[in-house]
Amino acid sequence: MEKIANVAARQVTLTKRRKGLFKKAEELSILCEAQIGLLIISSSSNTPIKFFNYATTSMKDIIERYNLHSKNLDELEQPSEQQ
Repeated sequence: MEKIANVAARQVTLTKRRKGLFKKAEELSILCEAQIGLLIISSSSNTPIKFFNYATTSMKDIIERYNLHSKNLDELEQPSEQQ
């Protein structure tokens, strides 16, 4: 797999695949009752940075939940002083 050389073709592919990803994320959230946050950041040399996101609830809530969970995992992995 390699970068699409033609800028117009690359933009068309991004648009189509982004729509597909958002659709799959929505389906997964419905089928599995999962909270999903999807963030796509697009930039090319001649256009400003563009952000596209999909969230089943609030993206902020999903990120906060992720940060809390990852912090708890870090604490579990570190040995305690009592050991």
